[in-house]
Formats: sequence, structure tokens, C-alpha cells
Amino acid sequence: MLKLSVLPFLFVALNPQPPVQTPQTSGAKPIEFKRTVVPLVKKYCVGCHAGPKAADGIDLTKFKTQADVDKNLRLWRKVGREVGEGHMPPSSAAQPNAKDRKTIVDYCNGLKKPQ
Repeated sequence: MLKLSVLPFLFVALNPQPPVQTPQTSGAKPIEFKRTVVPLVKKYCVGCHAGPKAADGIDLTKFKTQADVDKNLRLWRKVGREVGEGHMPPSSAAQPNAKDRKTIVDYCNGLKKPQ
């Protein structure tokens, strides 16, 4: 007969759970908005998306901090989609290299509602 002390181990062995993917367990370091994303936005986006005459009314210069981004996650997810699908920047503008494009997309895809 099994001893009661063995039951928790047996339960875990029969019901494995996938590991939770966090920056610590996945090895991925969170992408910092101010240090990493802002320079890319300045380089590739603000030529069209700045000030009162910003294209489509999207002024990306108003986002100074992560807290600013957190208040408008829908827009930043759209930024990630547009950049990832190659719709932005437009073909007439300077294009990000593969690394820069991936950084922007990964940042936008990693955004979560603040707790």
C-alpha cells in the first residue's frame, strides 16, 4: 500500500504542468521602452507620426514613458502589427533592419495590461 507521503509526488508526476514563461524562465530580458523603443520610434516613425499634423492622427512623440504606453495598449499593439506586417514604415521611408523591426514587434507583442 502507498504511504500518504508519496501521494503528492504521484499527483505531480501524473499531472505535469507546463512551465510558466516569464522573462526569468524564458531567458528573455524585457525590452525597455525609453532605452530601446524610443530611439527606434524616433528613427523610423516620427517623420510621419509627430505633432498636430501626425499621419492618421497618431502622434508617437507623446509617449514618453512605459506608463504612457500602458494607457494606450491598443494603439501600440497596432503599431506592432503594422511594423511586423511591413506596412509601416511606408516603402518611401527609411526601413528598419530585421533586428530593429523584430525589437519593435517583440516589444509591442509583449505588452500586458498593468496590474
